[in-house]
Amino acid sequence: MAGYLEEVASVRRTLDSRYDDLESGRVKPIDGEEAFRKLREKSERLHPASDVLDESRHFFFYYRQAEIRLERPAVARVTRLLVDRFWAPVGSGVQPRDELCFLGAYLFGGAEGRAAARKVDDTIRRLPGFATVRLLDAWMDRFVEMSPGSKGKSYGDR
Repeated sequence: MAGYLEEVASVRRTLDSRYDDLESGRVKPIDGEEAFRKLREKSERLHPASDVLDESRHFFFYYRQAEIRLERPAVARVTRLLVDRFWAPVGSGVQPRDELCFLGAYLFGGAEGRAAARKVDDTIRRLPGFATVRLLDAWMDRFVEMSPGSKGKSYGDR
């Protein structure tokens, strides 16, 4: 647990120093969406087929980092507690619930979509401390209408 708290303190110091840089004007903030848009445009011009490979590298890097950090049982327990309590799909905090649920049904609805959701969860279950986790599949059960015969329930009724 001490190692985990040291890591949290280190992240906090880094964030505080970045905030100080922004506050003092030494660093100018840039809009994240604009930065990614420009990066994507340049990347597509230079390497039209690189997006899938880049995304795969990006995923592998963060997945490997999670594996390394979760090898410590105390870190795995605390992380699992936080994920079980607070995980939600990207956009949950900003998008209206109906839109999020519609998108979830559009991407992961039906048998094929549900299999894709389970595949996401299967990948996460390979991480230390996450063998029994159900994230996307459980969220779909709670919030998204999965079939036309769901007796009139709307996306948000579950």
